[in-house]
Amino acid sequence: MKERDHGFTLMEVMIALAVIAIALVALLSTQATSIKAITRSTLMTKSYLLAEKKLAELELAGYEGAMDGEGEFEENPELRWTQQVSETDVEGLKEVRIRILSGTEERERSEADFAMFIAELEEPEEEGAEE
Repeated sequence: MKERDHGFTLMEVMIALAVIAIALVALLSTQATSIKAITRSTLMTKSYLLAEKKLAELELAGYEGAMDGEGEFEENPELRWTQQVSETDVEGLKEVRIRILSGTEERERSEADFAMFIAELEEPEEEGAEE
């Protein structure tokens, strides 16, 4: 009888390498999915912040300054905005929709969609004007 040599056979090494390879593929796949989710989350956060910025600009422009438009953000050229203004059934009230878009025009994706209403403010009457 022959004494068995100590060590691993070629078959044992091959099976161990196959198990390690399968585990690494699964790990790298999970990492790639995680990176995509973080990138998407960052883009959505930027979109909401930029939409809030456009809404603030619109509030400063007031009722008369509310009009349709579109453009790009200087600080984020990968994102575009569109603004649609429409009259409502209520006199002196406009609805404004702001959309933040990403991607090319052929494959654009809406990242944020906001709607708000702007009312026409009446000038307050001065007290003592009748005296």
